[in-house]
Amino acid sequence: MSKERLDKLWLSYTNDLKSRKKMTAKEIHNATRWSVHDVIGRLEQEYGSNPRAEFIVLTALDDEGNSNFNYGYGGGFDTKYFELPDRSEAEVLIGEPTVEQASIGKKVYNLEFI
Repeated sequence: MSKERLDKLWLSYTNDLKSRKKMTAKEIHNATRWSVHDVIGRLEQEYGSNPRAEFIVLTALDDEGNSNFNYGYGGGFDTKYFELPDRSEAEVLIGEPTVEQASIGKKVYNLEFI
């Protein structure tokens, strides 16, 4: 997503959602990180050092390259997608965002990773 689009999303969050909630209400955000400019990234920058805030990051793969999401009845994620020989590292969207360009399928995205 473009920074302009993420800025609009941040304004929607701060002006519409955050400003209208009750003062004692807790917030839970569940999201896939795409950019340091997304809502989760901005919240982490603003509240990352606050002891009342907790940020839990789950990567798709563990240290051995296996899925961290194993479900019963054969459900979950297949790691064969990550073993394709023509797959570039930029296409593996795991971990912290940084600035680089990645192609997913036939579309090209500018991604923010650190």
